Amino acid sequence: MGFEEVKELFKRKRAIELLQILDTSGELNFKTIDEDIESSSDTISSTLQLLERYGLVHRNQQSVNDVRYSLTEDGRDTLDKIVEIQDSLEKED
Repeated sequence: MGFEEVKELFKRKRAIELLQILDTSGELNFKTIDEDIESSSDTISSTLQLLERYGLVHRNQQSVNDVRYSLTEDGRDTLDKIVEIQDSLEKED
């Protein structure tokens, strides 16, 4: 993932929160994610599509009404780096 993609990811509403939820909970269906995050379904859907496009999230369509998402290895690595940056910034405060 290049710098432009990282910028787009950080600008996207709820992207980091989605990565964290999937890291903590494992594979989740869209309905569960939608219930857990205070945001519109459209925002969640478009953010998940972006994360999938960047290879951070895997989309597994079980049926028309059952679409599940999970973190990829790249997604875990990216989240680890985000947490490192966050920890570093908190130490400076």
